[in-house]
Amino acid sequence: MALSNSLQSGQVPMLCQMCEESNEIKWKCLQCDFLLCTKCQQLHQKVKSTDQHIIIDIKDITTYQQEVNDHPDIINIPCSVHNGQNCCQFCKTCEEIICSLCFLQAHNTHDMIGLAKEYELTLKAVNNFHTEVEENILQIEKGLSKLCIRKTSEESLYESEKQKILKRERTLKDEIEMHTHNLLMKLDHRRDFFKKSVQNEENRSKKLKKELEIRRESLDHTLKQNNATEVFNIFKQERQLRADSKQRMAPANSMMKGLPQYVPGKQPILMSQHGVLTELGDKEQYKFEFQVLQQFKTKLKIVENLVCCEDGSMWINYTVTNKLRKIQLKKGSEPATGEIKRSIFSFASLQTLAVHVTKANQIIVGVKENGEPFPVNGPRQVIVMDMNGRKEKMYHLDNNGQSIFTVPARITSDNDNNCYVLDRLNADFDGRIVALNKTNGIRWVYSYQYINKQRTFTPKDLTATQSDNIIVADSTHHIIHIIDTYYGQCVYYLYTKDQLGIQLPFSLDFDNTGTLYIGCSTYKSGSDEAKLYTVQVSGFCNSYCSNLSIQNETI
Repeated sequence: MALSNSLQSGQVPMLCQMCEESNEIKWKCLQCDFLLCTKCQQLHQKVKSTDQHIIIDIKDITTYQQEVNDHPDIINIPCSVHNGQNCCQFCKTCEEIICSLCFLQAHNTHDMIGLAKEYELTLKAVNNFHTEVEENILQIEKGLSKLCIRKTSEESLYESEKQKILKRERTLKDEIEMHTHNLLMKLDHRRDFFKKSVQNEENRSKKLKKELEIRRESLDHTLKQNNATEVFNIFKQERQLRADSKQRMAPANSMMKGLPQYVPGKQPILMSQHGVLTELGDKEQYKFEFQVLQQFKTKLKIVENLVCCEDGSMWINYTVTNKLRKIQLKKGSEPATGEIKRSIFSFASLQTLAVHVTKANQIIVGVKENGEPFPVNGPRQVIVMDMNGRKEKMYHLDNNGQSIFTVPARITSDNDNNCYVLDRLNADFDGRIVALNKTNGIRWVYSYQYINKQRTFTPKDLTATQSDNIIVADSTHHIIHIIDTYYGQCVYYLYTKDQLGIQLPFSLDFDNTGTLYIGCSTYKSGSDEAKLYTVQVSGFCNSYCSNLSIQNETI
């Protein structure tokens, strides 16, 4: 400030510190701390080693000093090699800040950039690092929260399963005691019956024996008398007795039904009767349920895109027809197609593939170069903008300088505004789901997940649920994948053709009541009446739908 005042008042005439001739000093190089005339200022800027130096009009020194005070001091960074020297440049070759002596001694052939410019780039990178670290902390906190919930859930499950086992033990004990009691009662009854049968047979046999002994004595007596009359009489008597007692002459019967034998059960009671511990499969852990409520016929070959609106209406289209239709399913009508107007947002020579608006009112767009998607002949990008069209972020290259996307065909986001992109890989519609972080990198990739070895992953559309899941429609194989947004793993899949009667699911979206809408494709030989289904879902988001019977309606 003192220098500026002295020069303006003309009290202390000074010479240019470069040519030492002109006293028309109008400029100052902040890095060299030189006062310069206009001619030397122009020469100074042409020198390659100083072309990034900051040269300002001496009238602006006060304003600049104020701006410098509001920003970190990048002018007075002391050189770590030369005492008394301040760093003025950044050597990109060595990736270090240097002073003018460093440049002359060791860096004069290296790639240089101005310190201020490098500071801006570095600060931007550090901010990205900070954002990424914050995001990682958030993800870890979410993971810890899930672990805590899982821990509590498993403890509760432990107590529940323990009580089930103990209850089963008591039940089995009661059942065994009751069964033992019944077996003993039955055995006692059979023993009593057997004893009574034996006693009856003993009594009959003893009585018969006594009668026979009396007859034997009578016969003995007759035979000893040698009396003809008695012989004839005893013969007649015995013949009559034999005729009367024919059925009673049978010997003692020992063949009555005996006691039953106890045969121990051959099945291991602890496993077959008590029960076993078994691991829960995916379908037991994730109790997702889908129920078709209604189905409609459209006038499209494919419901290629489907977007639900807050007012209960929705937009559908089939790209080939170049028409966009707004429909109102609840009223059973389809308003007339309106005129499609050109967007105020422009991406110059790039072709728009996908558009999505997040809950934070960010517009996310997938773009590529004009022309056929394959082979790749230009940039494939995902661009994040605010509602005024200002670009906030662009996803293009990964940390290795390789393109992230092939064809970013669909985009969605979750409650935390994390972005998920359906990326087509080839003309056969093989693809993958790419989860992006909030800086410029990839969180995870879900791709080539085989349901079996004959089926690849051919996603057509995706949408986010209310609770950390992404639903993906695979039209080729009539499958819906449910992906966990934290780990990027498939936690459940549904064969829509077999389980819901929905063939060729192509597009997806939730309305504001939690109802899932599924737009379908048709077979090549089929009619242009692609179906649209409303589906009640549970297991990952709230569903407010009532149970309705399936109806056939024409839109």
